[in-house]
Amino acid sequence: MRRPLDTSIDGRERQLELYRAMTAEDRVRLADQMSTEVRELARAGIRARMPDGATVAEVEAELVRTLVGPNAGAGAQARRAPASR
Repeated sequence: MRRPLDTSIDGRERQLELYRAMTAEDRVRLADQMSTEVRELARAGIRARMPDGATVAEVEAELVRTLVGPNAGAGAQARRAPASR
């Protein structure tokens, strides 16, 4: 495992010790919390890049594109589109 660039070797070792001492439930809770925080940071970045403002729906759509790629919803959109006659 590569050492993060913003953490000393001793700090990283201590961090790993703490993670290993956690219960599985605590690790899941921490992962969920970290995921939530990263998504909030991503939303803040998206809003900052949209100086004219953005609706909640626009921010969420951009977040999905950021997380899963620009074509992720294409299949779902195609299934919802009315059939051509």
